[in-house]
Amino acid sequence: DQVLNVSTPSVSVATATFGTVTVTTAAAAPASALQGGLVPMVTLRLNTKAGSTSRLKTLRVRKTGTALDSEITQVQLYLETDGDGVFSALGDNVQAANTLALNETTLALGGAGSPLGVLVSTFYVVFQMSGEAFTNRTVGVEVSSDTSVFLEHPGKAFGPFPVVQAPIPVSDGANLLN
Repeated sequence: DQVLNVSTPSVSVATATFGTVTVTTAAAAPASALQGGLVPMVTLRLNTKAGSTSRLKTLRVRKTGTALDSEITQVQLYLETDGDGVFSALGDNVQAANTLALNETTLALGGAGSPLGVLVSTFYVVFQMSGEAFTNRTVGVEVSSDTSVFLEHPGKAFGPFPVVQAPIPVSDGANLLN
């Protein structure tokens, strides 16, 4: 049979088993989000089961709270690289960045994505707050479901979804004298 049936998946695709990528979370948010500051909102730890690997390709996040999209100038995804287990804008590496539209954004990692293995890879979802953000507003974050964590096939995220960081108040940042 020389006919290519594109509507019929190959045996290897039809019988592929999904590799589990375990997602664990931790709160990273401070007591308040400073105007003009980088605010770590949530920590995501990803790892695969023994004998498998995957890659994080994209992460979809949703802003919660009363702050407007324009009050968060950028949402960034950092990879823990300095080994201290705490977010650091100087020591950790930005993997993706994007702006919000209608309270959501998709963070697309460059190239083939960030490799994941049996050793835990730690990521931080960080909001870059506008210096003009109103102090009577709040900001939080949510990773809604396993489909919000897009992995290289056949990876599938498994964890406590939705991942939610309750909204925190926006507070005054540093005041500059002119």
